Amino acid sequence: MTNQSKLSAASPDGTYELLLGPLIPEYVADTLFASHTPIMRRITAGQCFGECGHPRRQRDMSLQSFMSRAMAVDHLYISHQILALSIVPANQVSVKGHPLVKVIGTIKPCGPWGKILIVDLESQHPPSKLYARSIKTIYDDESTFTVVTWDYIITPTPCPGG
Repeated sequence: MTNQSKLSAASPDGTYELLLGPLIPEYVADTLFASHTPIMRRITAGQCFGECGHPRRQRDMSLQSFMSRAMAVDHLYISHQILALSIVPANQVSVKGHPLVKVIGTIKPCGPWGKILIVDLESQHPPSKLYARSIKTIYDDESTFTVVTWDYIITPTPCPGG
């Protein structure tokens, strides 16, 4: 058995191509990953990092404080940098008939948790995955999603999750 999210072996520069989450409708990907979105601006600027574990709300943390924490990356938990994003046709359609796409990320393990990610990516067992950290905003019965980053999540997790 191989790691299901890894699409290729590490390149000579230490980067990996990973499937970032499940297949999504093409029209959703076009909206979430348009060039003007904050996530794409961070990737283009070389400033998109992910953590080992999603941030967790602490007992004494206000909702506003937690939202601020969720929108930021804590350098103590960095495990990788997202260098590029590709949207690739999956040659499948959704239940509603919409074309589906794969979101593929080029990542480079780095930071305090990068070595653990490398070991996991090079192992022969799942479940190394990068999962989207997103924020849903509801305004006047309309909702939007903002992708903040993708975090490295494994089960059971040795990651503290901020």
